[in-house]
Amino acid sequence: MRLVVKELIFNLPAIIVVVALGGGIFYQSIESVLETNEDEVLKIRKQYIIDLLDNYKGESPFIEHAFADIYEIEEEEALHLPVTDVFSDTVINNPKLNESILYRQLRFQYSTNGRNYMVWARTAEVDNDQVLQSVITTIVITCLLMAVVILFLNFYFFRKIWMPFHRILANLTRFNLDGSSEYVSAPSSVKEFQMLDATLREITSRLQSEYDELKDFTSYLTHELQTPLAVVNGRIDLLIQDKSLSEDQLRSLVAIRNTIQGISEFEKTLIFLKRIELGQFNQMGHIDFSATLTSKLEQTEELIKLKKISLKADIVPNVMLDIHPQLIDTLLNNIISNSIRHNIKNGFIEVKLTPRELKVTNSTREVGELSHEGADFISVRGLGVGASIIKAICNRHQLNFKVVQEDNAYSLVIGLHPG
Repeated sequence: MRLVVKELIFNLPAIIVVVALGGGIFYQSIESVLETNEDEVLKIRKQYIIDLLDNYKGESPFIEHAFADIYEIEEEEALHLPVTDVFSDTVINNPKLNESILYRQLRFQYSTNGRNYMVWARTAEVDNDQVLQSVITTIVITCLLMAVVILFLNFYFFRKIWMPFHRILANLTRFNLDGSSEYVSAPSSVKEFQMLDATLREITSRLQSEYDELKDFTSYLTHELQTPLAVVNGRIDLLIQDKSLSEDQLRSLVAIRNTIQGISEFEKTLIFLKRIELGQFNQMGHIDFSATLTSKLEQTEELIKLKKISLKADIVPNVMLDIHPQLIDTLLNNIISNSIRHNIKNGFIEVKLTPRELKVTNSTREVGELSHEGADFISVRGLGVGASIIKAICNRHQLNFKVVQEDNAYSLVIGLHPG
């Protein structure tokens, strides 16, 4: 959810509550003003009626008037009635309109020219339901207008305000440690964005420096280790060709050479793992996993037959995977070589590929416990150091990786996210 939408969702209920409260206060104010105005009108009409009665010469005990009922009363009755003015509300049926109408009325007693009168002066009240309906309509329209205004501000003015932040985010997304894309500062007049940009510039600069140092160290380590090992290995090959050596001496030299070759392979593995960790395999390829796996199995078919291992492959065609081409090659080489190297004579290898997972099961005499050595390395007796390369590649591409121990067999399972 975008920030502007979330802000609107957060602000709109508060605006509705505030406008509703304001509408309630507005309604009460209007009702009070209207009632006060109606009372003032009745007071004016009272004075008008008093002037009328002062000049009245007729004999009728009832005086018809457009906005008042006037009755003449006896003096004895007048003595028992309240003298003060009384304001009240009343409903009178209008036969012409065939409906009841709400009136505000003023009742007062007045004596003049030796005669006593009881007067009910009236004025039509404004219908409260109509006022309430008008207020609600005003509130609804105000809320809609406020929502439109907030949307406009969010998607226009706030968009301009947040533009530097989006530039910073885009520059950070394009930043790459391999030097192909450096972090570019995004100028802004907003202090907070300036602080964010300066912090990110410092962090990316430090990361780039540490990355370059680690890359140089890896390069130097490769050179400094591989060269001596190659020299030692070459000297051993020369010594092995010496016909004056005894059989025990030759056997010792071969053991030393195998050990050196193992150290060399282990060093290459560590360097390769570090290259993966440093993100040197960022370029993705849309790889036909099915075809690549089939090709790898065909390349190792002779070696599998030579070791008298039966191979059973069930590969669903056209399984695509987004992965670096070199990493998919290394991944399959390690999986297949592990399953051959740690197998047994007359053993088996079962390969099953579906759009959801790759499962490779091989027989082995080395049945042992699965052991975890840290979060980024997994060692399985019977799988060798190649398992760490497999796990590193899977982690790099967010592929699920697990090793399942079965009776005299191991199953390596990789969950796929096909492209």
